Amino acid sequence: MPSIEVTRRANLSTGDQLAEMRAWLDREGIRVADLRPLRILHGRAIFGATFVQSSDAERFREAFDQPNG
Repeated sequence: MPSIEVTRRANLSTGDQLAEMRAWLDREGIRVADLRPLRILHGRAIFGATFVQSSDAERFREAFDQPNG
């Protein structure tokens, strides 16, 4: 199962970010084996996710990963 990490600006609480991600996953019909916050570093929340399908992992990365700048 493919696992990825995505980084988001911490402009929402960790719980709100997780809720946003889970709502997107539900709307897209994507099954995730695991989704959880891993750490908060320099104002950025980093989440880990494990997916059943590789293509779903890439779609999630495209939707949620933010550039470092």
